[in-house]
Order: sequence, then C-alpha cells, then structure tokens
Amino acid sequence: MLTQNPCPATTWIHIPGSKTWRYIAIAATLSATAVPAIADDASAAIPAPEAAASVASAPSQPAVTPPASHWGAAMDDFLLTALAEDPSIERARASITAAEDGITAAKWQFGPSPSISRELAGGTHRYVNVVRVQQPLFSGGLLTANLSAARTALRGSQQELLAAQLQLKLRIVQTWADWAKARGRVQALETLQDSHRQLLDMIRRRHQAGVATNADAALAASRESAVQAELAQARLEEGLQRDRLALQRQAVVEPSLGAALDGAQPAPPELHEVLDHIQLSPEIALARANVDLARDELAKAKAALLPTISLRLEHQSGAYRDQRVGLVFQAGLQGGLSGLAASTPRGPASPPRRPRSTRPNRISWATTSWNTRASPPPARRCATPSSPPPQAKRCWRPTAGNSTPANAPGWTC
Repeated sequence: MLTQNPCPATTWIHIPGSKTWRYIAIAATLSATAVPAIADDASAAIPAPEAAASVASAPSQPAVTPPASHWGAAMDDFLLTALAEDPSIERARASITAAEDGITAAKWQFGPSPSISRELAGGTHRYVNVVRVQQPLFSGGLLTANLSAARTALRGSQQELLAAQLQLKLRIVQTWADWAKARGRVQALETLQDSHRQLLDMIRRRHQAGVATNADAALAASRESAVQAELAQARLEEGLQRDRLALQRQAVVEPSLGAALDGAQPAPPELHEVLDHIQLSPEIALARANVDLARDELAKAKAALLPTISLRLEHQSGAYRDQRVGLVFQAGLQGGLSGLAASTPRGPASPPRRPRSTRPNRISWATTSWNTRASPPPARRCATPSSPPPQAKRCWRPTAGNSTPANAPGWTC
C-alpha cells in the first residue's frame, strides 16, 4: 500500500507482513547524504600513518570486534550499482562537464583576444597583414555576468544530477516494494495451498471411512484449484516485478535482496528534520538556480547597452609596416532596439485604460446644424405670430442614424 505523506519529498510505503515503510522515508529525505555517510564511515575506519605507527609500537591488545553494518547496507549497495549504470545519470554528468567547460570559456573572455587579417591597401593592389591583440578594459559588467551565468548553470547541472539520483532511487525502491509484496503474496498462497491439500486429504480419508460425503471432497478440491490459480498469477506478478527491478539496475537481481531491509530499523526522522531536508531538496535548489540564471541574463542584456573600452595593439606588415597602440571605444545596440526591451524588467500587467465618454447627441446635433446651414436656403418670408402662413415648412436635414428632434430649428417659408 502506497500512501503520500504531506511532505512532498517523503514517500511512505507499507508492505503487509513486513516493516519497510521507514526506509522509503529515509531514501526520499536523506538520499543526498546517504552515500557520503558511508564514505565517512569508511574513511574513519582507516587509521592515519601516525596512528598506525603508534599501534605498532604499543603492546598487543585484544582484538576489537568491528561494528556491524548499518541497517539497509545491502540496499545501499544495490542503489549504488544502479546509479552507476543508469543513462539518466550519465546524461546529468555530461551536463556538468559541459557547464564546467562553459566556466572555463567565460574566464578566458577576460584575457586578450588575438586576431589576424589580410586586407587590401587603399590605392594599391598590394595587401597588408594585420595582427591585432585586444584586451578589454571595461565591458559594463558583461564579462562578469557571463561568468556568473556559467557558474549558475554549473550549480543547476549539479542539482539536476542530485534530482535524477533521487528519482531513480525512488523508482527502484518502489519497484523493490512491489516485488517484495508479490513475494509475500506468493508465500502466503503457498501456505494456503498446503493447508487446502491437507484438508482435501483429510476429507478423502473421511470419505473412505464413510464419514464424509462426495460433496465435501468436491468442495475442497474446487477451493484447492482456486488457490492454485491465484498462486500461478502471483508467481507471474513476482517474476514481472523482478524483471523490472533487474532492468532498472542493469544487472541480475539475487533472491537474497528480498531480505535487504530485515533487522532492527532506525527511528523515523522528526518533522523539523524532514522540513529542513525539503528546503535543501534538489528540486528547490534547481528552481533557485533557474531564478539566478534569469537574473544573470537580465544583467547581460543591460550590460550590452553600455559602451566598451579596450586596449588594442596592431602590427602591420606587407604594403605598410606600422605598429599602433591605442584605446578602442565601442558602443552600439546588438540586435537593434530589441536590446532595450530585453533589458527592461517586466512587471505586473497594468489595467486597461478607461475609454473616453462620448456624446453622440451633441456631435449629431452639430453635424445636423452644419448640414442645415450648408444647404442652400429657400426664399424666406417672415410670418406674424397671429397668422402663420399655410405653406410654412421646416428646412430640416437630419443625418443618417439620428432621429429628428421635435423642437429642431428650421426655416419658415
């Protein structure tokens, strides 16, 4: 039965009939320190030359019994063998080697840069051989940012290696737990099969003695057949899990590995120890390295906008013979104006601007008035308020999409 602990870096696996749940927690939380602990014990067991000389000169003493191997030593050896043969580990180690070469290349950028060119002399048909040596004096922090990014990439590659080792250990231990569970089920079914066989033999003897019936014997035989079928399926599952474990280890799995976690088990880690190991887990360290790498890229983009100052030494031979020593001031935008956008940190998105309020009635009214004034007015005739002319009409030209107001001004004719 596999249960997930609230702590994401700890996985607890409990196998019925065994005591293996603690090892999974230790493998998940202390995997990064399991191998150095073995190395420290081994180095502590080797005496120093001075200590060896003092022991040789001292009188003989009774032999001291070496301490017994710690719990899970067989499983540690099994995991070390698997880590040495897995392709993912080799890929992570190759990434570390490439990152180290990147640091070396970043350091060489601080030194002089030699170059050789062959140029056509102006006004002649002869060529000039130019040898240049340029030493950067000021780069705006670009070289330092390149070196910092290379070191951050190395740290990230190292954390990727630790994360790959941890994931491989968890997969191997999970497969081993499935194999041990299948083995325990096979052993239980074998014991159950022996019990059913004894029961069937007893019923047959009772049937021969005339005490039991044929129905009892048939029922016992059917139960034995069912147990045999379950046993065959369990053995097939055990073989499958064992082959998976051998494939992950890249070697043959011995049957004695099933008892690798037998014996007295250590106490489970405390909660604060688990939390501390979570903070130091490879996944979190890799995320921090990615953040630092992004900061280095931002620093490189900002430094690319600053001018550079270099010391140049030139030696010309061929059509002209000359030597020059001077300072080179160089400034420019690499990639056009895209460097400005790359060097600007992006913050949270600003809220959209509120659109301006419009008054379509006023605009329509002004348009209507302009159309009314622009239209040629007919002959006007003033009318008295007491006797309006019968043929008075309004000279109104509404614009498209607007209704004519009831009190719109017009011309009375």
